[in-house]
Formats: sequence, structure tokens, C-alpha cells
Amino acid sequence: MLKTDTLLATMRRRPQPVEYARRQGETIEVPPQTTGVFVQQCSDCVVVCPEKVTQIALSTSTGMTLRFVSVISSLEVLRCADVAIEFSGTCNTIVVEASNHLLVMLPSDSSVQIVSMASENLRLRNQGVEYTVPNVATQTVTHWNGCEFTSQPLQRM
Repeated sequence: MLKTDTLLATMRRRPQPVEYARRQGETIEVPPQTTGVFVQQCSDCVVVCPEKVTQIALSTSTGMTLRFVSVISSLEVLRCADVAIEFSGTCNTIVVEASNHLLVMLPSDSSVQIVSMASENLRLRNQGVEYTVPNVATQTVTHWNGCEFTSQPLQRM
């Protein structure tokens, strides 16, 4: 039987999200066992997540490079410019809003869904195929089907 104080102590040690703000020209190594990563108002930084995280949010930042293994929930890119994103594991959803000049490099077996709105020059790359998401005012969903990218307006039910 597990003692109650041991269970409570374990719950208290749960990793907390980390936030990075107003950084410039740095390489940011996210500590192991981090649940969420929030980056805002940074420029010319490289953010590296060596382990799986629950969520990543990148906001009002420029000239960024983001490298991660896997994201359980979603990656959100809001009001950013000149961002390169690369991951080696899984990511279910990438949301891009009001951002310009993004390059997302996907692993070959990726099944990610990219939801974009009011963004320009959003480029996706997988297995040597590069695709530019159409610049439209409505929300667009883009998928990789194993050999090509397809985009369509987001259908709400």
C-alpha cells in the first residue's frame, strides 16, 4: 500500500511550465520533464526541447528556431515572423495565426494537422516536398497524406 504522504509528495513534484520572455540571441535549452513551454517577445533565439512536452506557444517573436522531439497537445505560433520549426517525433496540431515567413520541417511519418489563419509565406517541408500554404483570410487546414500536402478551408460543425 502506498502511503498518502508519498502520493502527495509525488503530486507536488509535478513539473511546471516554463516561460521565456524578452530574450535575444540566445540558445534556450528547455529543462527535462517540463510540461509546457511559453516563449514571447524573443528575437534571434534557438529553443531546444530535448524531451516530449505537453504544449509549446511562441508569441510575438522574430528570427526564431524551434527544435523539439514531440508535443502531446499543440504548438501555437501567434504574431511571429521568420521562424523555422523542426521536430523528430509527433505533434498532433500546429496552429499558426497572424504570422509571416515560417518554415515547418516535418518528419517523414508525420500526421500533423496545421491550422492557419491570416498568415503569409507559411512553408511546409516533408520528404523533399515543399508546399506553401495559400494566403487566405479564413482558417485553413493543411494535411500531409504521405506524398503531398493538401489544404482546405476549416469546416466547423
